Amino acid sequence: MVLHRSQPAPPVNAEDIERISDLSELAAIALRRLALQDGITKARNEARRIVEDKYRLVSGIADEVRERLGVAIEYVQLLDTEGELNEREERYIDRSRQSIEAVISVINDLVQLSRLDTGRVALRPESVNLGVLARGMVRDFQLSVGTIGFEFDVSIPDLPAIETDIDAVRQVLDNLLSNAIRYTPVGGRIRVAAEVRPARRKTGPLRFICVSVSDTGPGIEDEARVFEEVFRVERHRVQPGFRLAISRRMARLLGGDLTLETQSGRGSTFTLWLPDSPPATPPGYSDLKQDADAVVR
Repeated sequence: MVLHRSQPAPPVNAEDIERISDLSELAAIALRRLALQDGITKARNEARRIVEDKYRLVSGIADEVRERLGVAIEYVQLLDTEGELNEREERYIDRSRQSIEAVISVINDLVQLSRLDTGRVALRPESVNLGVLARGMVRDFQLSVGTIGFEFDVSIPDLPAIETDIDAVRQVLDNLLSNAIRYTPVGGRIRVAAEVRPARRKTGPLRFICVSVSDTGPGIEDEARVFEEVFRVERHRVQPGFRLAISRRMARLLGGDLTLETQSGRGSTFTLWLPDSPPATPPGYSDLKQDADAVVR
């Protein structure tokens, strides 16, 4: 810092020099802060661009693959109508159809995951009685898997109505119940419970409506990574799944969260936390800030 005097003045003393030094340090800190803020802004913009590019790439590939798989399904259906088929041929055709549908389902999940990352999912809040919704979904699952060989333990009391997106909540609960059924062995038990819990933080909603889905499956070893889509692909090379990653993003979009408690060999408990009031974040909010922070790091 260079100081110029416009008129004669007394000599500079030690106190003046200290003040000038303090001003210089403050100016340097302000300049570094501006530079850092500019870098963060650029990194966030770059992260947004990367996420948008990823979405366009995934959507384009998905459209192309779905189109070709649609043609494959049509050929399978034609084979199914070609004259008399023996039991073995019918079984092969049925498995081919199931495999194609499974691939289409994975592609749809991947597109939805990319859409959530870009904030393209708009919420439509309405009054929802979470207890009634959860009990109805459990009944539907009980009817569909009634002969598999495990039981449901349901503990869902009357709950206050909340403002949230019913379709998003239904999707998350459907994923959690399907996941519990997939990993619960014959003779096991699935427990679905709900309760009102106070918020953990002083800011934000005062309380949450929590729905927990527990199973008696093998548990999850890599608890910290179970919601990562890359981890899901690594662990399920034959049939990769993205639905837990989708469910957590959806829960956070609703202003809540999706948490996991697990113990190897003793099962897992997934808990959906939903605020008793709509989230303050605008609809369509995504994890772009987290993506940008990752780029900065």
